[in-house]
Amino acid sequence: MALVKKCPTCGHGNLPRRMTCERDGVVLSGVGLTEEAEPQPEPEPTLEQAGNAEPVRDPLSSQPVLELHFPLGNIVEIRKETVIGRDNPDFALIGEAENGSYVSGRHAVILCRDGRFFVRHIGRQDSNLTYIDDREIQGEEEVRDGQTLSFSRFFRVPVRIR
Repeated sequence: MALVKKCPTCGHGNLPRRMTCERDGVVLSGVGLTEEAEPQPEPEPTLEQAGNAEPVRDPLSSQPVLELHFPLGNIVEIRKETVIGRDNPDFALIGEAENGSYVSGRHAVILCRDGRFFVRHIGRQDSNLTYIDDREIQGEEEVRDGQTLSFSRFFRVPVRIR
């Protein structure tokens, strides 16, 4: 038996660190832990299965999913336009993390268009900017699997697109 976060929409038992449901992307903030048979992780595709050109698609959707892997072990899935910042209740964990105070209330926005993800800095332009792989973004830039987003120079978040 294991403790899981049970999705209120689809009933899937998610690992406790998940902030969104693995199956349908429903936000799990406020969902308590329940005891259930050990959840089985989704199998990781091999390089041959995934290929190098296309991201692995969510099995329940034709849309890709961008995962942000936060420093405290939480994973947040993004499927649509999402504002990243301390003011967004889905990202309350930013304030709890070391260096989270460097992230603005409305720091950046992640957009999904035509199956690709983009990031745009929307905070103040004079400090605590947004970076992809330690390079300051200019305007709106595409985010790719394996890159690292930094919301200020001090709050780094690895990205996985599937």
